Amino acid sequence: MKAALRRPYLGRTTMTNTPPIRPNLQPLEMPPLAWDDEHRAASLAQVYAFAETLARETIGWYFKKKSWPKRFSRLLRFAAIALVALGGLDPVLKASGFGICDLIPPLAGAPVCEADWGYLAFALAGAAILFDRFFGVSTGWMRSVTTALAIQRRLRAFQLEWNTLAAKLSTPPSAGEVAVALDAVHRFTESVMAEVQRETEAWVSEFRSNLAELQRRTEDELVNARPGSIHVHVTNPGEADPDTGIT
Repeated sequence: MKAALRRPYLGRTTMTNTPPIRPNLQPLEMPPLAWDDEHRAASLAQVYAFAETLARETIGWYFKKKSWPKRFSRLLRFAAIALVALGGLDPVLKASGFGICDLIPPLAGAPVCEADWGYLAFALAGAAILFDRFFGVSTGWMRSVTTALAIQRRLRAFQLEWNTLAAKLSTPPSAGEVAVALDAVHRFTESVMAEVQRETEAWVSEFRSNLAELQRRTEDELVNARPGSIHVHVTNPGEADPDTGIT
């Protein structure tokens, strides 16, 4: 009976048997269980397998989720660094009589090369950083990795606790021993879902904050772009040069 309880852990000691990753996190269905003396150990083994599968699917989902944001984040950061370097290099090259367009022979001497490419490079670098910030690319993959590692740590602790409980079981397990084992499963699954909820709340908070800041910046730009006029009061217009056009 004890072997039946321990078997799910002893046969799956690594993350190589991670279940297939679903597109979204979905609740798992608990299998039908029997708690008579003959089936208690087998039912406990099924409960353990349920809890372990829940954790493994969640870990795998977060590791898969972080893949493209991680690559995109690195691309944006590399682009920002390269553009800042290019923007700083532009005035140095112009001072030496050698423009950026001279690096591309077909464009050498073209009118477009007279533009201030340094300012454009700085603007594009800033745009890359803002894109990363407002869309949460870097913070998103960091949250995914942190959450996956936290659940992984909880899974390892649960596996050790479960084996400790299994080593103390009588044959067949008593009702009290079953209650202790089920309580361990309950605490573990609740801790997994707490990590998921924490990550989701962090995402919602960041999204709201970025949305509010984007709205504020947009409103500021609209205010700055409005046409305006300057009223100047001249105390001695008679002494002004007639060519100034004061009316």
